[in-house]
Amino acid sequence: MISEAEKINSGPGKVSPSGKVTSTAASRIKAVVISATMKAILLARCIVVSILFLLCCLVLPGALKARAGSPTEQVRATVDKALTIVESA
Repeated sequence: MISEAEKINSGPGKVSPSGKVTSTAASRIKAVVISATMKAILLARCIVVSILFLLCCLVLPGALKARAGSPTEQVRATVDKALTIVESA
C-alpha cells in the first residue's frame, strides 16, 4: 500500500521513484523551451526590421534628391528649352 508521503511526493510534475520525469513536468519544460525560442525569434525579427528601417532612412533621401526638382524648377527648365528653340529658329 502507498503511504501518504509517497502520494505527496509523486504528484504531477514530480520525479517518480523510478527516476522518470512525469508528463506534466516534461510538458512544462517544453513550454519553457518553446517560449524561449519564440522570444529569440521575435528578437531576431525586431533586429532585422530595425536594420532595414535604418537602411531605408539612409538610402531613400539620396534617391529622392536624385529625382527631378520641384514643379517650379521643371517649368523653368521647360521654358528655358522652349526659349532656346525659339531663339535659334
